[in-house]
Amino acid sequence: QIFALADGRSRDGKLDFREFVCMVHLVTCVLRGARLNPQGLEPQLQQALMQLEPLELLASEREASRSRSASPIPPVATEEVPQTQVFS
Repeated sequence: QIFALADGRSRDGKLDFREFVCMVHLVTCVLRGARLNPQGLEPQLQQALMQLEPLELLASEREASRSRSASPIPPVATEEVPQTQVFS
């Protein structure tokens, strides 16, 4: 039932990005005790799913953030740490 609701309009047996996000949301809701509406998705959820940025855009933004130069590593203190004396 969850897969059928998430597969939504396409009903092709495969989940695109928005359908996958929908399925994860529905599973989370059910695990938290919510009951699914067998008639279909709530209009608010449908609207939120349509406003998701495309997967390709999210992937390209992530790749761009990875390609930025790394922050310089702060120098490590080179002071010697005093050794404690062990008594037998």
